Amino acid sequence: MLAHIGCSNSAGGSGGGPTAKTIDLSTVTADTVVADGFTITGTLANKVKISIADGATITLKDVTINGTDSDSYKWAGLTCAGDATIKLEGTNTVKGFWKYYPGLFVPKGKTLERLS
Repeated sequence: MLAHIGCSNSAGGSGGGPTAKTIDLSTVTADTVVADGFTITGTLANKVKISIADGATITLKDVTINGTDSDSYKWAGLTCAGDATIKLEGTNTVKGFWKYYPGLFVPKGKTLERLS
């Protein structure tokens, strides 16, 4: 199951439904695509894939994603679905879920911008 947080068929996240603007990773239980305008916080407690929607601007605030070095989980710590912008606040640690995958993946031909 794939949750689209912030989209019309949104689900999950500690803040509730589609009007919530903060996602606490400790409550995420399914692969999730994060939409524009959301802040992600907390420590990812489950082995799920977190993606950033194409064209989204999101904030990482005190996030910890410590992947599991296992070939059962072949994805990056954060995956951009296309072009994205990330604002960093606090201390953030993002690691991939297998030794061959990065903490942050941006598809070829796409861009990731960091806002300060």
